[in-house]
Amino acid sequence: MTSPLFSIESAVSTTDFDVAAQLIRQYVGELGIDLSFQDFNSELTHLSAQYGHPHGALLLARDTLGQPAGCVGIRRWENDIAELKRMYVPSDFRGTGIGSALLEHAIRSARNLGYRLLRLDTLASMKSAQKLYLAQGFYEIPPYRYNPVPDTQYFELNLVEF
Repeated sequence: MTSPLFSIESAVSTTDFDVAAQLIRQYVGELGIDLSFQDFNSELTHLSAQYGHPHGALLLARDTLGQPAGCVGIRRWENDIAELKRMYVPSDFRGTGIGSALLEHAIRSARNLGYRLLRLDTLASMKSAQKLYLAQGFYEIPPYRYNPVPDTQYFELNLVEF
């Protein structure tokens, strides 16, 4: 996907996955939460295995100068259920439509990979992200995974009905 302000492509090269790792580290730094309960260090070390084809995708947004402007990952959760992870747009790029475009692209990718449902967890404080999810048809669900962070919310999108 390309717009006059940014492009979105799947990570394929080692460089792409390294760029994504930098964005994800920045995201986690902003969260200020210890993600060791999700085996975060292993995830970063093995991004291509976690989010690579044929069961996943890691999408990178770049501005017109090729600078990283956001990312989002899709990975297999179980059978025909995928999980949306690490959706992040740096503060300099917020409000430009990159978040919406990343989410739309991620939904298409999950559908193209054959998933029936797309799930995610997010913090109650992330109101802008929740607004994006709800606008795309996500609905709140009970917890589907362990997350010790208070006020975590869980969402799901039926990819077959949309």
